[in-house]
Amino acid sequence: MQQEARSIVIYEDVPSRHYAWNEIKRHNRVDDCWVVLAGTVCDVTSFLSRHPGGPGSILAHAGTDATSVFHDIHSLSAQMLSRSYAIGHAGTAMSQTPHVGKREKHPRRTPDGHRILLSQHKWMKARLIKREKLTHNVRRFTFELESRKGRLWLPWGKHLDLAVVVGEKRMVVRPFTPVAPILPEEDNGTFSLVVKIYFPTNEHLGGEMTMILESMKPGDAVLYRGPNGHVFYSGQGIFCAMGHFLHCRKINFVVGGTGMTPALAVSKAILFAEEVGHDETEEHDPETETESNLPHEDSEESTLQSGTESEGSPRGSDSREKV
Repeated sequence: MQQEARSIVIYEDVPSRHYAWNEIKRHNRVDDCWVVLAGTVCDVTSFLSRHPGGPGSILAHAGTDATSVFHDIHSLSAQMLSRSYAIGHAGTAMSQTPHVGKREKHPRRTPDGHRILLSQHKWMKARLIKREKLTHNVRRFTFELESRKGRLWLPWGKHLDLAVVVGEKRMVVRPFTPVAPILPEEDNGTFSLVVKIYFPTNEHLGGEMTMILESMKPGDAVLYRGPNGHVFYSGQGIFCAMGHFLHCRKINFVVGGTGMTPALAVSKAILFAEEVGHDETEEHDPETETESNLPHEDSEESTLQSGTESEGSPRGSDSREKV
């Protein structure tokens, strides 16, 4: 067993069998869970119930290369322990993260040259800079990226995984959709989440992640990665769903609870982003427009959890969004 400079354990004495990636990715269930660590396939099914961080943080990487996230948060002793679950090697000529090339490509820089601080396979760090109390149980948290010159550049309709490391071995991970930035001009090196806090009661322990966020102070760090999700909006009525591009002139959303946030991001993109570059002297052609229909519960909590309002709608938007 060797140790590289970046403290990643490389397994040498593992079974010689090689597994193709299309085989590995099928083992992604709680009763059949494989992960790849530094080129080694590990069957961790029996370990899920004993993982200090719970099974969820492992299942989030089931059937994929978990090298980066595993070695970012585990000690060398934990890495050596994982050796006992090794069953073979991934692929025939294994690179450290071979699955990355099969994922949706995400640009490294924005069109105006800003570095995009977002990765699907690497956790990025952000720090809390502002915490706002919207109601007794709803908060708005604003986080600063590692560089204010960087940009989040999250595709419309996609979400982030947010993680907090508890102690030395435990990571709490939950998906969140930022309420900002949505438009390119809002992307200023920060992102904001509107979160409903689930406080403990006599019957319930409370929400683990939301209570962690509730206790955070400015300067405290979180980890994030993305973009995640199977559907996103690329503009001009075009959606990408599971790798297939679909053109729509009318979009009807059926959403509830936190599902309102990605739907509003798409609706806001339809209303505002597509107005950029529109020549006011040109005749308005409704045939080229995309219409968004978004059912909305008219309640204070629903509005606050959406974290955004459709104010200042551009010319012609009245017929393009129905709320």
